[in-house]
Amino acid sequence: MKLGLTRFAALRASPEDIRLIWQALEAMQTAYRMRKSFVQADLEFHLAIARASHNQLLEQFYHLVRDLLSEVITELVLLPDVKEESIVFAALDR
Repeated sequence: MKLGLTRFAALRASPEDIRLIWQALEAMQTAYRMRKSFVQADLEFHLAIARASHNQLLEQFYHLVRDLLSEVITELVLLPDVKEESIVFAALDR
């Protein structure tokens, strides 16, 4: 799902969409040591990408799986280097 969203976002994002994506990425960096805040920022990052795709179906799908994604991210950030890699890969999507 993310690659499709990322591709659509790259092609369709407005300047405001891009600002919101970077704002979420900065929040991830700021919340690096606070797991709950980091997870929330990560979810906001993915939502910003979904919105930037300007594809209603993909954005609605994101909303449907958000709770599951939250649970997965909450567990994943406990693994070594996952937060660092999330921030780096998110920045590379730019």
